[in-house]
Amino acid sequence: MLKNLKMKNTKTHQLGGVLKEKCPQCQAGDVFHAAKSAFDIFPKMKAACDSCGYHFEREPGFYQGAMFVSYGLSLVEGVIVFFILKWAFPMMDSLTVVCLIIVAITLLSMRNFRLSRMIWLYILPQ
Repeated sequence: MLKNLKMKNTKTHQLGGVLKEKCPQCQAGDVFHAAKSAFDIFPKMKAACDSCGYHFEREPGFYQGAMFVSYGLSLVEGVIVFFILKWAFPMMDSLTVVCLIIVAITLLSMRNFRLSRMIWLYILPQ
């Protein structure tokens, strides 16, 4: 049965699993708890997969590496926003551009938190 799970774990399944926030082992269970209210914006991770029992936190401090992934995501988003603003509004001053980049990165921070943890979880082998 474990061979079937590993055979199913191709690159497209991995990308889909990262984007859908599914377990890297079985790709059926959710990694994060569902938000209980509209004000519950900070995501909470489950300890283990509901479907296969895979432990998401392998050791204390495991997700510190996800901070580097989050930094990379924020950097890419900032560069994209910069080029969009410079293309759409070529006469915009630099201070306004920097402020809008900061606003965009701040708005995407919770999504980056979830995405960086998922990428880190899928990158490192078990």
